[in-house]
Amino acid sequence: MQLADFGNRIPTLSFEVIGTEDAGPDVGVDLRPLFAEVLDDVEVALPLDGIAGLSCEGTLADTLAKIAPAIPFDCDVSGDVLSIRGRPAAAVIALGEPAISVADDAFGSQQGYLRRRRAATATIPASLRYYDLDRDYQPGLQVAPGQAGPGQSGPADVPLVMSAGRARDLAADMARRSATSVQSLAWRSAELNPAITSGAMVT
Repeated sequence: MQLADFGNRIPTLSFEVIGTEDAGPDVGVDLRPLFAEVLDDVEVALPLDGIAGLSCEGTLADTLAKIAPAIPFDCDVSGDVLSIRGRPAAAVIALGEPAISVADDAFGSQQGYLRRRRAATATIPASLRYYDLDRDYQPGLQVAPGQAGPGQSGPADVPLVMSAGRARDLAADMARRSATSVQSLAWRSAELNPAITSGAMVT
């Protein structure tokens, strides 16, 4: 392209992509084709309900890192294939009684478990920047309802196309995770349950 007419500067180019088969935003985007180009042995069970589109720039890891704040997921390599699952898991597993340890350096030696609560951090934002489906894919911003908590960071930029209502729900979910992530529970168990993997829900 000759750039003399543009002052020897690269002009701004815009284009529009029109899909011929639109399944609708309620069905969601299927991420499996993205993984198929990178990995062979992978199972993807990450539902993106209400997501009408995805902008994928850079590596697959970069794209997943941008999605994770809004739609968290877990990776499991305990089996023969890499398993990527959304949260929560399908079933809630009941833990056995905590095992007591007599070691001097063991955590929660008398109870078998240890609770911790840390100060609020800025790891999970409470606002979401996205592509608005109803505004011709223009950038939109949704803030979680309620009072802003301490230590919250800036908005999460997710390369997802969705409606304003769906983005508002995701922003509210991020705010709830921000409030509960400051609490942790370490549980000592003497039983090995193969069903308890990364991201499993327990009680």
